[in-house]
Amino acid sequence: SNARLVSQLAACSFCRLVGVNPRPSSEDLIDAYSGAVDEVHGGDSERRIRSFERALNSVLNELPSIRHETSGYIVDIGCASGEFPEAARRMGFEVTGYELSRYLSAQARQKYGVDVRTGPFEPGDFTSRKIDLVTMWDVLEHIESPDEVLTAIKSSLKEGGYLLLNLPMIDTFSARVFRRLWPFYLEVHLHYFTMSTIRILLERHNFEIIYSKLYTQTLGSRYLVRRATAGRLTRFPFDVPIPYRLGQRTIVAKLL
Repeated sequence: SNARLVSQLAACSFCRLVGVNPRPSSEDLIDAYSGAVDEVHGGDSERRIRSFERALNSVLNELPSIRHETSGYIVDIGCASGEFPEAARRMGFEVTGYELSRYLSAQARQKYGVDVRTGPFEPGDFTSRKIDLVTMWDVLEHIESPDEVLTAIKSSLKEGGYLLLNLPMIDTFSARVFRRLWPFYLEVHLHYFTMSTIRILLERHNFEIIYSKLYTQTLGSRYLVRRATAGRLTRFPFDVPIPYRLGQRTIVAKLL
């Protein structure tokens, strides 16, 4: 559920990372996400796929080594209804997705025929084969222990492999202007990153940030109205593409 944030926020006195306090346990979160049914998320899937293709092309234009020095194997953690795995597949990559929601992961397999596994990312799945690129689109802020998932990713990436994160960040212009009304202040977001705190976290795991860009997504007005009204308003007279930039950054880090 995309309920507005009501929990208290606190900053870590050591690294200054902002997060909700107290945090729910990993077990409770996995249970909640596994049973989550989001019938609105899969809407406007073609525009969502095109937004992912544009974002990934932008990264590849800046970092051609991702395509030239790898076998082209991507793992997407938290892939929801499969739009990013489908975008990557259309661009010629081999991709495996992980999604906790049984409903959304089934939708991904049914709609696109992509390899999407229901459940948390399992580093043990990759003992015989190393991953070139791990992607997490608007996922890390939901995870109770970012350190745990980064340790798992690091053990599965090939030497010199890449990690792509897309994150809502509180040091962006949008977050500062909207303040409490910023749409990414949500109960499901456990952490709120800045460039400084994400750099500290990644460096702790031997990742160096090599790319950062504000993320622009394009969705249809009909979908956005339906999303904003939690599915209550399903009939909106106009369906025009609306590009929007609300304080998400795409960050690529290289494993040193």
